[in-house]
Amino acid sequence: KKSVLADVLAHDGLALRWADMSLQKDREIVLQAVEQNGLALKFAHRSLQNDAVIVRAAVRQNGMALAHAARRFWSERDMVLEAVRTSAGPFKASLGDDLGAATAPLWQAG
Repeated sequence: KKSVLADVLAHDGLALRWADMSLQKDREIVLQAVEQNGLALKFAHRSLQNDAVIVRAAVRQNGMALAHAARRFWSERDMVLEAVRTSAGPFKASLGDDLGAATAPLWQAG
């Protein structure tokens, strides 16, 4: 069961949604899912939504995944900056110079 799901997750991390709860609690399986699609964090067991390694991997893949992480991560500066770096591109491009100097440190933080 686990190896079949691992093969599926390599191509579609969101398939975690249909996995058995025991697999949604499996750290290795969930890490593979969020590395393929960060939004798969939504379907991970709550304990893994509170795991810094899993959450960081999800946010690196898709900053919007932060919405599915435990709330404690919402106020962690590094995690929020990672989310902005990975998902703000469309907003940055559409707003252009309107973002202004106030947000410049976000793009350079690191």
